[in-house]
Amino acid sequence: SVSEAAQLDGVNLLQETFHITLPLIYPTISILVVTNLIGFFTGQLNLFTFYMHQAPDEYQTIGYYIYAQVYSASGSIRELPRLSAIGLVCTFVCVPLVLTVKKLMEKYGPKFE
Repeated sequence: SVSEAAQLDGVNLLQETFHITLPLIYPTISILVVTNLIGFFTGQLNLFTFYMHQAPDEYQTIGYYIYAQVYSASGSIRELPRLSAIGLVCTFVCVPLVLTVKKLMEKYGPKFE
């Protein structure tokens, strides 16, 4: 394996971590960063399951707010256009930001041959 070959060449644990292990798992790290960034805008963190409509203000996210409002407005369509507009604004902010972060991670990440 790559780790065993590096150890035979005299690499210590810190060098192995930064020069072998992290570059090999970089694609996984970049996927986690991108999906967590998306979740920042859309995730409701299962708050609705725990609190229903009474989640404390410091825990509320944009995703929770939209989900809770749509759930409570299930019989009325009066609120849906406003909630759709909030969702579109989040999309217009989130998509360019996520694509930019993805491109930066691809550009500055380790290169494989």
